[in-house]
Amino acid sequence: MGGTDLTNLVGLIYASAYDVAAVPGVMLKVAEAFGGQSAAYSETDRRTGKIWRADVGLDEDFYRKNREASEQVNALLPPFKRLPAGAVVVEETVMPRREFLHTAFYQEWFRPQDIHWTMACKLEHTDRAMAALTVRRHGRRSAAFNVQSMDAMRRLAPHLRESIKLRHRLRQDRLEQGLNREIVDRAVSGLAIVDQDGHAVLLNPAAEAFLARDAGLRLRSGRLEADGKAGTLLRTRIHRATTRDRAPVGGSFAIHGDDGALPLIVSVVPMRGDDAPGSQQPRHALVVMGDAGAELGPVRTQLAEIFGLTPSEAAVTLALCRGDDLPAICATLGISMPTARTHLQRAFAKTGTRRQAALAALLQRNFGHFDLT
Repeated sequence: MGGTDLTNLVGLIYASAYDVAAVPGVMLKVAEAFGGQSAAYSETDRRTGKIWRADVGLDEDFYRKNREASEQVNALLPPFKRLPAGAVVVEETVMPRREFLHTAFYQEWFRPQDIHWTMACKLEHTDRAMAALTVRRHGRRSAAFNVQSMDAMRRLAPHLRESIKLRHRLRQDRLEQGLNREIVDRAVSGLAIVDQDGHAVLLNPAAEAFLARDAGLRLRSGRLEADGKAGTLLRTRIHRATTRDRAPVGGSFAIHGDDGALPLIVSVVPMRGDDAPGSQQPRHALVVMGDAGAELGPVRTQLAEIFGLTPSEAAVTLALCRGDDLPAICATLGISMPTARTHLQRAFAKTGTRRQAALAALLQRNFGHFDLT
C-alpha cells in the first residue's frame, strides 16, 4: 500500500466517525486496499455482550442464514480474544494452517464463500469493549497476506482506533444533549436513557438512587429490568418507544412494592434526538421514574394508563384530589352517591390505597406539578 492510498484511507476512516452508516463502505475500501474482497468489523460491549458488526463483500443470503452457526464453530475466535489491542494476525499466527483447513469453521464458512486468506487486527481491548477488523482474500489464486501487508495494517490501526473513540464521543455527546433537552422539557426525578434492548446508556443520580434501593426497578448486566407484570410492561413500552417500524410512542405504568409504600411511577418516552431525517441509528428511550412522571398527555389519560382506571373512576379520583367531597363530586358529574362510592372503591383497589387521604396524597405526589383541574 502506497503513501497516497494510506492517506486517502485515513481520511475516509475519520469521516466515518461522523456517520456510522458509512462504516461498512469504508471497511470494504480498507479490504480492497489490501487486495481483499470482503471485510468484517465488530464492536463488542463486554459488559452486556452486545455486538455491533458490519460484514461486507459476502453473499448476503448465505451470510444471513449461516452467520450465527459460524460463530459457534469459529476456531480462530478464542485465541484472537486473548490478543492485546494493536495485534495484527493471520490464520497461522493463531493456528497451524493444516489444522485450520480441517476445522468446521473453514469447511462451513470459508470454503463455501471461497475465502482463502484473512488478516485481522485487534483495534480495542479493554474491560468495557473490544473491537476488531478482519479483511479477507477470496479465490484459489489469491496470495496470503505477507509481512508488508501486516506492517501496513499496523500503521493504519491507530487511525481506526481514534475513529472509534471519536465516534463514541460524538454519540455520547448527542445522547447527553438529548437528555439535557428532556430535562428542560419535563419536571422529573430519576432519568435513564436506554437502548432498544433496555440497556442503560446514561443514568442521572436520582435514577441511580432509585435503582440502588431496588424500588421495583434494577440493573442486571447493564439492562433495566423489573419483575413479573411490571417487567413485561417495561419491555413493551421500551420496544414501542424505540421501534423504527412505526411512529414511536411512550407509555406509563406503576410498580407496587411489597411494603405498602407508594408505588413507583415509570414513564417511557421516545427520544427526539434519534429522529434525524434518514437516520438508521438505533433509537433510544427516556425512562422516567419516581415522584414525577413525564407529561405524556392529560392527567386523566395517565391515570387510566398507569392504574387502569376507567374514565369515570379517573374523574372521581381527580375531583377528590382537588378537594371535592363526595356530594360535590356527585353533583358535578351527575352521578348517584352509590355510583360515586363504587368508583372510589375501585380506584382504591387499583391504586393500592385504602383511604381518601392516601389516594389524594398519591395523586399529589405524582401529578401535583400538573394542573389537576
